[in-house]
Amino acid sequence: MERDNSESKKSIFKRWWFWALVAVAVIVAISALGDDTDTGDKVPDLSTSPQADPSPSPNESPAITNTASPIPTPTSTPSPSPEESPIAGETTGQKNALRSAKSYLSFSAFSYKGLVEQLMYEKYSREDAIYAADNCGADWFEQAVKAAESYLSFSSFSRDGLIEQLEYDGFTHEQAVHGAEENGY
Repeated sequence: MERDNSESKKSIFKRWWFWALVAVAVIVAISALGDDTDTGDKVPDLSTSPQADPSPSPNESPAITNTASPIPTPTSTPSPSPEESPIAGETTGQKNALRSAKSYLSFSAFSYKGLVEQLMYEKYSREDAIYAADNCGADWFEQAVKAAESYLSFSSFSRDGLIEQLEYDGFTHEQAVHGAEENGY
């Protein structure tokens, strides 16, 4: 049986498995650049819905605990641009988390929640990760467009399937719909 020559002449850059391999290699490289100490701590489950007021009540201790509280949803107020000078009083952890967040966003699309989870995986504190996501200057709707484009470049999705995938990645429903619509749905 003769093999189809068009399949064998297809550029490696047009094959889905090549891009999947590149994505895995990038994630492994980023993980290798992170903190090499393994404390065995697990990343807290952030799938619960955000509370209206994440600040402690007067009777609660302000100390950091290991209990996972939800990641707040970003507000509609614009974040400062990445070119602005650092905020006065930034801690070293906040500066480093912010630098890492900008680095991640320079080569990959993230939702607000996904970026916070990634920074926490890299052993930044929850507070520093949220600070970085709040101040990295990302347009979360544009990030949804980029994530949708990336998914569609190596796999086929229905409109609803793409929206569900983006929501699974941590985008809000509105951001996911925007991402799908800007990519032809």
